[in-house]
This record gives sequence, C-alpha cells and structure tokens, in this order.
Amino acid sequence: MFENWLAANKENVVVVHCKGGCSRAAIVVAAYMHYISICSSDESVADRFAMQRFSERFLGVDGQPSHKRYVNYFASLLSGRTKISPSTIYFHQIALCNFSPRNVLFKIYERMQPVHTTQLTLVTSTNILFFLLCI
Repeated sequence: MFENWLAANKENVVVVHCKGGCSRAAIVVAAYMHYISICSSDESVADRFAMQRFSERFLGVDGQPSHKRYVNYFASLLSGRTKISPSTIYFHQIALCNFSPRNVLFKIYERMQPVHTTQLTLVTSTNILFFLLCI
C-alpha cells in the first residue's frame, strides 16, 4: 500500500505512527526498506538514508530481539533465502514462560480469516502457562 500511495503522486507522503512506541514503527520502516531495496529502483538516496537512520535508532543494539528477528525473517522471505512451506502446520498448544499477571487470549488466523479464538483467561503470576488448542 505504501508503494501505490507514494507512486500515485510525488506530493504524497507516508506517516507511520504507533501509540506503543517508536520500535514498532521502526519495524514497519525497516520492513519497507527491505521491500523497496528489492522491488523498487527509483527511491531517493536522502529518503532511504533517513529511513535507515530511524530504523537503526529504534531497532539497533537496544531494540527487542523479537523485532529484529521479524525484520530479518521478512527480508529473507523477500530475498528468497527463506521459502514458505506449503505444508499444513498444526498448533496443539501455546506455552508462555515467565508471564506477568494479565488477561490473555489468542486469535489464530488462516489466510487473514480468524479460525480459532481461545477464551479470555486471567493469567496470574506463573512460570509456564499452556493454552491447549482444540481446532
């Protein structure tokens, strides 16, 4: 969607905002940078440099490992280093370790459609919590 919007008019801009902090916005920016480095050829150097600085600032050495893994996974899918397996994957349970007290539920999607939702569960302080999935 970014690319279509930006290509439609040279005056169009994209603003990425996240209430949860800049690291989530940096994930979007970093993923888009990987996309345009493979799929686009006319991106201006100044824009790419600004996006690079932003993503390095919020995904750099202090960034969350899971955010970095996601960006690397996305980049490897785009480059062809990682292939999506056509095999069906079955989840039987989800385990959470060292989880702080809160309400939790999981929604599982297949092809952008929800196929299973767990019940809302109050998690009290526990070392390991298992959600059994009966799909």
